[in-house]
Amino acid sequence: MTVRRERPARRLSDLLTEDRIAVVAGAHDALSARLAEHRGFDAIWVSSFGVTNSLGLVDEGVITLNEMLDAAWRIKRATSHPVIVDCDTGYGDVINVRRLAREAVDRGIDAICLEDQAFPKRNTFLDGEHQLDDVHRFCSKITAAAGSRTVDDCLVVARTEALSQGFSVDHALERANAYVEAGADAIIIQHRSSDMHALEAFADGWRGRAPLGVLATSIRQAGFEEMQRAGFALAIYANQGLRAAVRAMDDTYQSILGAGGRQPADLALASMEEVLKLQSESGWN
Repeated sequence: MTVRRERPARRLSDLLTEDRIAVVAGAHDALSARLAEHRGFDAIWVSSFGVTNSLGLVDEGVITLNEMLDAAWRIKRATSHPVIVDCDTGYGDVINVRRLAREAVDRGIDAICLEDQAFPKRNTFLDGEHQLDDVHRFCSKITAAAGSRTVDDCLVVARTEALSQGFSVDHALERANAYVEAGADAIIIQHRSSDMHALEAFADGWRGRAPLGVLATSIRQAGFEEMQRAGFALAIYANQGLRAAVRAMDDTYQSILGAGGRQPADLALASMEEVLKLQSESGWN
């Protein structure tokens, strides 16, 4: 008898409509994705910031479609969880987004996320000018992505940077409404500020037109319950894992050099057994 397995994309759709908030961990490689699944996160966010940094590149739109989807495919193989890929602005114009959607379906990706910065994007937290895309042009990208799916298992998520770039809550809502009309299955919002008020106002004005997610980079003091009460269905910790890894590796290398090659007793290292256990959970053994 053939056992029918639930597709992760269907599980992602269900997560977005559950009564509890879904908690998503950012990953930049297969190992970080496996750790997130092991610890009990609900889904994986393939972080463009993380993958870009792991390649030694700058997060200003220089990563390519194939580099990002290849990383996503490796992560997809390493986890049974739904995988959402942060695809920046879609790697070009409408025709590039059309190809992106088709390639994502071919790789079994569960969802792609497009953000409404003008191409080439710049990291939200970089100082200097950031330009948002024309609403109609970005809507064309969303429509192209949604219309290019040969199956409906790959969700299309639209992310607006309006609040982060100083626009009003009303303007952010106008954009998000237009993106859902264009075919987006869900909306993601973030704010550079640690103040939840603008995010709460956005969620209150949204009124459930489509599932709503929040990038929790800045809102360090907001818990799951607070975000759920505000109206968010998805809490995304997109870059915390990478930032923790950078700090831990830097401290480790500094400690080894500072101790003249000795490994101090208080060095916070995972045991070899812990790492080997993660490998064995992949099914290779």
